[in-house]
Parts: sequence; structure tokens; C-alpha cells
Amino acid sequence: MCGQDESSEGRACCLTTLVRRRLHSCGYAALKSVECTHESGVLTLRGSVASFYLKQVAQERIRTIEGITRICNELEVQYNECDECSN
Repeated sequence: MCGQDESSEGRACCLTTLVRRRLHSCGYAALKSVECTHESGVLTLRGSVASFYLKQVAQERIRTIEGITRICNELEVQYNECDECSN
């Protein structure tokens, strides 16, 4: 499994699996759809969330994972406009 594959591709796969587990276990359903890639210590988050708070939560949940030297948070904040707000 993870510890057995020492190739850089294997490490990236294990690291992204760990990132997904952290995001899925944080209690915010919106973070389950976040995509991530890892290359040369840089983890990139992509997708959309409903608030800047969730964007920050995603980043903080993974900040302490060993093997990540930099986080590129490309999550987009998508606001849902309500009928009352557009008047």
C-alpha cells in the first residue's frame, strides 16, 4: 500500500489520498468535492466552495501533512444569490 511504493508517483498518490481523507472528515460536505494534485511538494486545491471561510478551512486541514511544502489554494468562492438579495 502507501508505505510500499517509494516512487514519486506513489508518494503523490498516498499524499492526495491523505488530503482527501482530511477534507472528507472535517464535517463540511462542500469540501468532499475539492480536487487536489501534488507535485514536488506543492499541493494544489481546485474546485469551488460557498465561502472564504470554507476555502480557509480546506487549507488549514491539510497544512500540517508531512510532505507538503507549499499549498496552492485555487478554490473559487461561489456565492449563491437569493431572490431577496437581488432586489
